This record gives sequence, structure tokens and C-alpha cells, in this order.
Amino acid sequence: MVDQFFGAPGGDILSMGIAQLSAAYDAGELLPSEVCRAFMEHQARIDTALNVVVERRHEEAMAEAQRCDAQLRSGGARSPLFGIPFSMKESFNVQGMATTGGMTTSPGAPRDEDAPVVRRLREAGAIITCKTGTPELCFCQESDSLRFGRLNNPWDPDRTTGGSSGGEGALLAVGGTACGFGSDIGGSIRVPSHFNGVVGFKPASFAFPMGGHLPDDSGTRNVMDAMLGYGPIAKSVEDAALVYSLLAPSPAHSPYGGEGPVRVVSGTFDAYPLDDITSALLAEAQKVLVLEGCEVDMGGIPMLESAPDMWQIVISKLGVETIKNLAYPGTPSGAVVDYLRYKMGLKPIHHQYLSWGIIGAELFYPSNARWEKTLLELAREKARLEALLAGGVFLTPVYPHPAGLHGTVYHEVFSIKKTFRRFLPFITLGNLYGMAAMSIPCGLSPEGLPVGLQIAALGGSEARLFAVARILEAYFGGYRRNTSYD
Repeated sequence: MVDQFFGAPGGDILSMGIAQLSAAYDAGELLPSEVCRAFMEHQARIDTALNVVVERRHEEAMAEAQRCDAQLRSGGARSPLFGIPFSMKESFNVQGMATTGGMTTSPGAPRDEDAPVVRRLREAGAIITCKTGTPELCFCQESDSLRFGRLNNPWDPDRTTGGSSGGEGALLAVGGTACGFGSDIGGSIRVPSHFNGVVGFKPASFAFPMGGHLPDDSGTRNVMDAMLGYGPIAKSVEDAALVYSLLAPSPAHSPYGGEGPVRVVSGTFDAYPLDDITSALLAEAQKVLVLEGCEVDMGGIPMLESAPDMWQIVISKLGVETIKNLAYPGTPSGAVVDYLRYKMGLKPIHHQYLSWGIIGAELFYPSNARWEKTLLELAREKARLEALLAGGVFLTPVYPHPAGLHGTVYHEVFSIKKTFRRFLPFITLGNLYGMAAMSIPCGLSPEGLPVGLQIAALGGSEARLFAVARILEAYFGGYRRNTSYD
């Protein structure tokens, strides 16, 4: 029914990821310049409809690709990402490119140096071709800003790409890059991956180089820093594992190995508003894992109930002040005034998603007593989680339904009625406890929208997470490129 969306898997450059392109280079079938040109031409072709690429680096990328051509012809040693085109979320610093956070108030001056993760990727041979759009200051699960405009989901442009790495998810979905890279403190890698049908991996706390991001981590390794992850958005589990292996500072955080039966903790999650296709795919995945020899525990995950509230308290306590100072420097009531300006039909300084998000976070700013209670509860629940997992993994939905119409997800997450408790438990579980977490494409809804499932594990159990991810990818078929914009 939806075959018109797909090209033959692996049958063209745009469908290829890192492993396939590296194999084609080895066999002398492709040159990096041919590959870069194909991806960059496709970026230009799709952007009128999708509006996901916000800055191009095409001349520099082509010069780098041509140097790779020469190296390939000479038979020199090659690095793991040799000649592989990458896209980057706009929030990361790339030398010579702007990092604006989607704000019209940003001067858009080129950055002098790469973020540490960008530097490491380029040292491994990656070629950065473009930057992709986000919501303002990455403060939303939908991607829309006054500077970049609204990003559109390739499966249905009337629907959201997700956020905040929405541009990365959509660009990968149509094959506009071989691999992408995003950040995640509240589902910002996993939600777009789920909504767009790609693989997205958020590493565990501090298992990647930090810094060079807008907004940046605090540098103190506080509770909120521990919720953050920088990681790949990819076409395959294998590609995500490779990229992560190049970023992880310690062999203890490894995507490889993990032999033997894996314990998988899951459930039916009837307390949450899962749609029929999400519930059906979750049940199917649970059966598949049993057949593959995993020990599937259907007892549920009791930490889900408290995770969204504690996540929101951490964001309100430690995050909103930084966001507010970046958006409205020296103006304590700037968000309120700006939101009222929007409601009155006047031109706001920032998108209403940002101003209302700040207002909402400040409304729930915790008292000192509530904050201390939250820290104690977090420590207690993490110990309980570690005992429950026992080195295994969680299997959950990513979000209760596929991509919604533009604005739907925002209202589910940022309602003053705290409906985020029903829609964000699976996402916030991974952030709150600093877990490694991956979204895997597992099928399409009757409307032809991608549906993903999440696998999460504590740091140090990445090998088991990737082992389960490979099983589900093999069974459900993994990434299939949307070719309707070719």
C-alpha cells in the first residue's frame, strides 16, 4: 500500500549509509565527490517542500571530497568515516558556520572552531555538508522558529518533524545525508527519529564529548547535564554504533559485544494513551525477542509514573534560567511580555513556542524543599531502576502515537494541565536517569506514518542495547528511504 514511498533498499546512493558507502569505496564503485554531489543536490531538491536545511557548506564539502578522491586513488590509509557526508543539527558549532539557536536576534556570525563532537567526527573522516533546523534554543519537541520557519515531515508535510533535532530526522528520512547528528535532553533525538522513520541514539550521561552547543551544558556535570546526550541519527543500527564508538571516551561504554541472553523489561503500558499501531508493534516486538532467546519480563516499569514530573522539575530548576537569559537578556519578564505581544497579533521577538515554554517552566519552579525532595527521590528511584534492570534493557514506545499535525505535540507537552505526564514518560525515563536510549523504526501506521520503539539501558550496558536493536531492525526491516521527493 505504501510501496510508492520507497526505493529499493541500498539500490542508490541516497539510500546508503556509512557501511554501504565505505564498502562501495573499497570496491572502487563510488568516489566521495560523487557521493557528496548526490546528497547535496538532493538537499537542494527537497528543501522547498520540507524546509529542513538552514545552512549549506557545499563548496567546502566538495573540496574535501575531492581530496578524499585523490587519497582513495593513491591507496592511502583511510579513517573510519572517510569521505562520509554528514549533516549537523544547527545547535552545534561548526567552524565557518553560524550557530544561532534559531533566534532572529542572533547575529549569525561564523564560529571560529568546531564543537568537540564535530572535531572528533571530522578527524574520523566525516564531511559536513549542511546544518539543519531546530526550534528556538532547542526548547520544544516540534521544530519551528522565527528564523528558520516551520519544518515539515516528509511522510506528510502537514505533520511535525518532531524536535528539537527535527531537521536531522526529516533529512535522513528522504536520504539527504549519509548520517546526521543531534542532541537530546528531552527526547530531541528520539522523537524526530520516531516521527521520521530513522535510527536515533542518545548516549548515556557523559559518554561523549560535551561543549560547543547552543544552549550548552553547564560544565559542572550537574543533574541536568546528566540528562543530556549528543549522538547520531542514522540509517542503521550499525552506523549508529560505529559513530558512537568513535565518540565514547571509555571502552566501558561500548556498542559491541554483549553475547548471551538479554533481559528485556517491558509491559503493555495501558495507563498511557498508546494508539493501536504502537501497541500492536510493541506486542510484536516482545514476541520476537522471546523467539530470539531474550528473557522478556512483562512486569512493567514503575519509574514511568514519576519520571515526567521529576524531569520537568529539573528543567525548571536548572535549565529555564539559562534559556531565558539567552532569549531575553536582562529582561526578567521578557517571556511574558513577548507571549502577550504574540497573543495581541503584534510581532514577537521569539516564537511563541519558546516564550510559552519559558512561562510554563517558571510556573512550576520548585521550592527548595521540593527540590531537595526531588533529588532524594531521584537517587532512590535510580537505585530501584538498577535493581530492576540488572544489566538488561527496557523496551517501550518512544511516543504514544506517530507524528501529529503541526502544533499537536506542542500542546500535548506544554499544556498547563501537565498532559506531558501522559505523553513523555518513555522519553523522560531515558533523560532523567542518564540512560543510553535508541529509537528504532518498526513499521508504518495505516496512514503511512513511521512508528518507532525505544530500547534503553544504563551506561555500561550499551552492548546489550545494540544487540536488541539489531534483532528488531532485522525483523522489522529497519530504515527505508522515503523517495517521494526524488
